[in-house]
Amino acid sequence: MRVAGLSALVVLFFASGTALPQSCPVNLTSSDSGFGYRHRPMPDRCEGLYSAPVAGESLQLLSFLIGHPFDPLPDHRLLITAPDVHALGAQTVTVVAHAIPHRVYYRMDVTVPSGGSVQWPLGAVVLPAGLKPGDIGLVGSVQAADGSVYYVPLGLAASESTASRGLQPVIIFRTLVDSGSFLWRLYDPTGIATPWNKQGQRIKAGEPIMVTLDSLAGKVMALDVAARPLDGDFIQIRLKVFNP
Repeated sequence: MRVAGLSALVVLFFASGTALPQSCPVNLTSSDSGFGYRHRPMPDRCEGLYSAPVAGESLQLLSFLIGHPFDPLPDHRLLITAPDVHALGAQTVTVVAHAIPHRVYYRMDVTVPSGGSVQWPLGAVVLPAGLKPGDIGLVGSVQAADGSVYYVPLGLAASESTASRGLQPVIIFRTLVDSGSFLWRLYDPTGIATPWNKQGQRIKAGEPIMVTLDSLAGKVMALDVAARPLDGDFIQIRLKVFNP
């Protein structure tokens, strides 16, 4: 797994909360196992395994977490904590979990109140399906009042007392094609874009790429990432990252 550094400050405000009721937001073909993707209660969420998708994005965002702690409680639960996003005019954070290893088709969808948290029962699907909690990434996103989508870092720990306060946020990407290089830059979208940071080594298809965000004044930032396939032009995406 490749590691790179950027600069950003993320301060999380932890508060208790519960998941909000929801229907499954995506139409996936559930696997034939007993752990297929479907709606599940306590907490209200959609979770499970699904059949291989027909097509997908060539450059994918897999995880955006504060640190990467995976030490579940004895009852096999982890606490997912969302930051306070009221400054964006939002009341909730949409959380999506994906398997980081290539060709492992697992997904969870849950909605968490702003500044709230929800218990993730690993014993319902993850552990009995033979998955490793450390191989699952979580991404939090918010649709702001102006319709823009912002990505926010999530906390993940065994409990609020063991939450990863003070650690740096880590973003994990993946390319679905062999690439000759990976580039990224983080900057104030109201100013001039900073020069690209470059990782020039070859990246195999499906290999996770970790980008660690270091400290900067907290606010909305633009994060550009790009990968260059061995036989094509750059694939580029731009994310809006909110640092509460």
